[in-house]
Amino acid sequence: TTDATVYNNWYSAVYLSGTIETANLASLSIGSLTLSPAFSPEKTAYTATTSNSTNVVSATAVAADAEVIILVNGSSHTSGQSATWDDGENTVIVVVTNGSATKTYRVTVTKETE
Repeated sequence: TTDATVYNNWYSAVYLSGTIETANLASLSIGSLTLSPAFSPEKTAYTATTSNSTNVVSATAVAADAEVIILVNGSSHTSGQSATWDDGENTVIVVVTNGSATKTYRVTVTKETE
């Protein structure tokens, strides 16, 4: 047995044997608004612009048992329900927790005045 084989077996047993916890989102949408940049689970900061008074905010975690908390302008929000926008900048915070892993996503939604 070579040292490399022993190391590879040890590494696989220690680091690859368990489930890796991820706190990524699988999807994040705000109605039909275009997120900038385009959604990617690795990116955590987005912007969007709307003239609508409301849009549906939805977020789904990669892990089925992960907890997803959504705050719209500091108030608790349920995924799949409409959020009401104030004129100007609005903040959507999505916190995903899966075991010991946590990730926070932020979307700044700017409502243009009519």
